[in-house]
Order: sequence, then C-alpha cells, then structure tokens
Amino acid sequence: DPVFMALKLTAPTSITADAAPMNKEIWYKKSKVSYVFPGNELTAGKTINVTWYDGEGHFPSQEATGIPQNQLHGSGSLLIGEKGTLMIPHVAMPKLFPADKFADFKLEPVPARDHYTSWVAACLGEDKTTSHFDYAGPLTETVLLGTIAIRLPGQKLSWNADKLELTGAPPAQGLLTKKYRSGWEPAWV
Repeated sequence: DPVFMALKLTAPTSITADAAPMNKEIWYKKSKVSYVFPGNELTAGKTINVTWYDGEGHFPSQEATGIPQNQLHGSGSLLIGEKGTLMIPHVAMPKLFPADKFADFKLEPVPARDHYTSWVAACLGEDKTTSHFDYAGPLTETVLLGTIAIRLPGQKLSWNADKLELTGAPPAQGLLTKKYRSGWEPAWV
C-alpha cells in the first residue's frame, strides 16, 4: 500500500512468483512476487520493479537493501532507490539508509488519520478516505494478480488491464474468476 500510493502506481504489466507448490489443505509458508509496473513522473525509467516478500523471516538480502538484517522490521515496506533506501515499518517512523549518509535529513511526519472517523466523514460528504475506490480497486487488483502468480510459480504472467487478460500460462485467465453456484450468480456474470 505505501509503495503503491507513494509512487502513484497503476496496473502491473507482468507478474512472476516464487513459491512452494500449493496443496489443498494449507496456503504457502513463504512467497516472493515480482511485479513490473509502467514508469511515471516519479520513476527513473520506463518501468519500475516492485517485489513482495511474504512469510516469517523471508526478507530481501542485505546487499539488495543496504540495511543491516537486524534493523529490518517484521512488516513494512522498503523503497530502494539509486542513492539509498527508505524503510517504512508498519507502525513506526520511516528511516533512511545508509544512516550515516542521511543523518542530517529530517523526515517530516505526516499527520495521523483515524481510518474509522475518516470513513464516517467521507460517508457524510465531509472528507475523502485515503483508500477510496479509485485507489483501492487497482491496489486490490494488483494484490490478487500476485495470488494468481503464486499458484503458477516461476511463470511470467502478462496483464492487460484494459482487456482484463492474463497470459503467459494456460490456466492463468481461468483463475481470474470462478464458477458460481446456480441461483447465486452475480448480475454481471
């Protein structure tokens, strides 16, 4: 979420996952999902790579992040740039690394927002939530494409958001929806 919002990402163009094969009883213990997004005014190139690591103790290497392993939090985001890395812990202040290079740089705190009161204020027409449908829809789409890639580990999937087409592995397109029970089909099916 912080990476998606901060970099104004849109739909990914491709997704690849590394995960153990699925079984019928339990979900995977760890995974790595690699996304390629179109670049924009906030990125250095025509595309930007975003990687999701999931699972206890499953982190990118210290060489990749520039952050000592003992300073990584259990959950959060890392923005790895050309000049350093911004660590955004789930419930703590962000930090810039290498720490000595950014010792004099002051991060401005963003005012806290209560999700519940923000939602009520939006319902009353007094505010707009930070996760409105225009933002949350594409973010959810991206996460769900990652869960499909986990089911097809090692296969590069290409996503055409305009056509809602997922290619690269024969079963991929079929995983975008499911068969509904008779009498319970949504109106749009």
